[in-house]
Amino acid sequence: MDKETSCKKLTPKCLVCGIQGHSLRDYWCLFKDKRPAGVIIGDARINRVLKKVEKNKNLTNQVAKIRLKEQEDKA
Repeated sequence: MDKETSCKKLTPKCLVCGIQGHSLRDYWCLFKDKRPAGVIIGDARINRVLKKVEKNKNLTNQVAKIRLKEQEDKA
C-alpha cells in the first residue's frame, strides 16, 4: 500500500515533548485534569515542561488559549 491508500490513522505529535500520540491539548504535564487517576508525574519533569513553554512565546500563547477555552467550556 502506498501513503494515499494506507489505512493508518495519523496521530498528533506533542509540541512540547515531541512524542507522537498526544497533542498539546492533552499533555498531562501541563493539564492536570487530563491525567488518568493515579498517574503521578515528577516535579522535575513538570518544571522542565513549564520552563520550555515559558521560553517559547508561541507555546505560551497556545497553552493560554487552551486553558481559556477549557474554562469557558466548564462555565
